[in-house]
Amino acid sequence: TNPPAREPVGKASNKQVKFITDLAARQKISLSQLNERVRQQFDVQSLYDLDRKQASALLDSLQTRKAA
Repeated sequence: TNPPAREPVGKASNKQVKFITDLAARQKISLSQLNERVRQQFDVQSLYDLDRKQASALLDSLQTRKAA
């Protein structure tokens, strides 16, 4: 049987968090700027509070920005 739809998605993996911080660093985005963005975009306190889906969305937006 499938789990209920509202079941929380797991926390972002350490790999995801590291990839996000590495990408941000290359783009000269400070950790405080990154956390501010996370608060505005996902309504969580910090990067470390993201779930896997949110981390994936943030990664996508950082990679898109890098390509621009």
